[in-house]
Amino acid sequence: MTIQVCAWDTTDTPIEEVNRFLAEENLRAHNKIFAINPSGEGEAFVPYAGDHKEILCVQEERVVTGDNTVRDKNRTLQIPADSHRHHDVKARVRGHDYPNGQIAICHGPRKLAQFNAEGEDIKTTQKQAA
Repeated sequence: MTIQVCAWDTTDTPIEEVNRFLAEENLRAHNKIFAINPSGEGEAFVPYAGDHKEILCVQEERVVTGDNTVRDKNRTLQIPADSHRHHDVKARVRGHDYPNGQIAICHGPRKLAQFNAEGEDIKTTQKQAA
């Protein structure tokens, strides 16, 4: 299979002719080489069923220190003990930095803690406010 690339000096070619070539001839040649027929009926589109904010955040791997904390920028974030594990020392976790300044610490599919933009544990601040 060979792909031919056509280049010409566009200074003398009207933009309409260039657009026509791209829309008709170039697209037809591209589809002849790369297009495949669908294997079944219907659409291939599947709507995203997850939480959109989890794909719109920066995720970085971190290691939990000996005092069950994680460093994030200039903050030290304390991971609280839970019923699954008493501590997460030396565990590799993911920090999810959200656009609103919040950060969540996750281990696999579990969210260990979530902090507001000031670095305060959200669960603790909610309990105090209630």
